[in-house]
Amino acid sequence: MKLLVFGGNGFVGSNIAALALRKGWEVSVASRSTKKLLEGLDMHTVDITDFTAVEGLIDSFVPNVVVNAAAIANIDYAEFHQETAYKVNTLGAINIARICADKKIKYIFLSTDAVFNGRSGSYTEEDAVAPLNYYGQTKAEAEKSILREYPEGVVLRVSLILGYPLDSGNSFVAGLEKKLMVGERITAPTAIIRTPIDVRTLANVILEISSSEFEGILHIGCTEPVNRLRLTQMLAEKLGYPTEKIVEDTSKNATKNKALRHQMGVLDVSKANKVLKTRMPTLKETIENAASRIETKI
Repeated sequence: MKLLVFGGNGFVGSNIAALALRKGWEVSVASRSTKKLLEGLDMHTVDITDFTAVEGLIDSFVPNVVVNAAAIANIDYAEFHQETAYKVNTLGAINIARICADKKIKYIFLSTDAVFNGRSGSYTEEDAVAPLNYYGQTKAEAEKSILREYPEGVVLRVSLILGYPLDSGNSFVAGLEKKLMVGERITAPTAIIRTPIDVRTLANVILEISSSEFEGILHIGCTEPVNRLRLTQMLAEKLGYPTEKIVEDTSKNATKNKALRHQMGVLDVSKANKVLKTRMPTLKETIENAASRIETKI
């Protein structure tokens, strides 16, 4: 198998690339960064908003599957830098979809629970999207356009991805550990509820789908919801730190410099457990996998 990962130097993309390499796949990654993280990895600096550059890379590598993990994922940054967020999260994703559709290459796009408003319970793949913030809007529009351009494409929605990066990237666990090491007081809300997934399980899902005939939308996450306060405490406990300084955040959901957050980011993963061999983990298993550094390096 030949795998091309856009956003391959980020937390999620690099873990996908590393797992594929371990399984003997030929892997190429594209990123805005020029830093090479793994030996044996074909590395390219490509802006996904540049259609010609994306097409040129795909033509030169000729992958069996393309994964798009590239995104402006900082919700607050996206809210106040909307032009940039739209170009990357929406237009860039559509560029890749059009090229993959034309060349009949499997395309897997990573999306988010932020496409929902979080005002109801467990969301299925069939529920209508209604994003509260601009980040969610860019992803919702990308989903719709991708499946219109390429109905055989795959959209994977995730709620919160946990684990360690190979080098850098937006990792909640790595950031939490740094705070715990210096005894920092940590606040987390109870009103925000998620169904997180560890990056190792997500990478296994992506490689499985790469070799399958699945198409359309699929929700990936653990089988039990958890609020952010309890999740933070559970991770701290698993990492071997006390939880006395992890307390409830009672501040308002939005401030002048913050985008609105959806509260109930609970994804129904029953479809995933029906169509995949990779089993969706329990919350306890997700925490155990996320807190482990095993297999994050080649």
